Amino acid sequence: MAKGLSGLDGLITERELLGHAGQCEIFLWVNKWQYSPMAQTLFDKYGGVPVVTRIVRDFYKRVMRRPNLRRYFEEVPLERLIHHQIRFVSMAMGKPPLNYSDAGLHAAHASRGITKASFDLMIALFIDALVAEDIEPDDIEQIVSVLRARQSVVVTK
Repeated sequence: MAKGLSGLDGLITERELLGHAGQCEIFLWVNKWQYSPMAQTLFDKYGGVPVVTRIVRDFYKRVMRRPNLRRYFEEVPLERLIHHQIRFVSMAMGKPPLNYSDAGLHAAHASRGITKASFDLMIALFIDALVAEDIEPDDIEQIVSVLRARQSVVVTK
């Protein structure tokens, strides 16, 4: 596990995030996976990929310090997981969604046996990472609401 942790400080580029170099229309979260065009997203407000990358890497450092959470990530390539989470958090902050269907999210998490208590602890650690990056409280609420909306497809125990 220590080998995977050493990669927690790197940055992902916007090109890697989007999977292409093209510009995407800017969107803002409106209602459970629906988006509408807006002038600025939380993703843009806070600085885009570099900030999201720091948030996600800080979050996983916090998670990996907790044996009861770290167990969910055994045998998972940490860097791949971090890149996936950067894309997901970017979407939660207003970037256009990739393919995050309920069925896909459930399939990715079903074998992990995630409990509600573990989900809640991960949300708390994610909030701590957002606070550490000076994200405003109202914006934290908006971002975390996207994550909490996925609880029923992620929690299986």
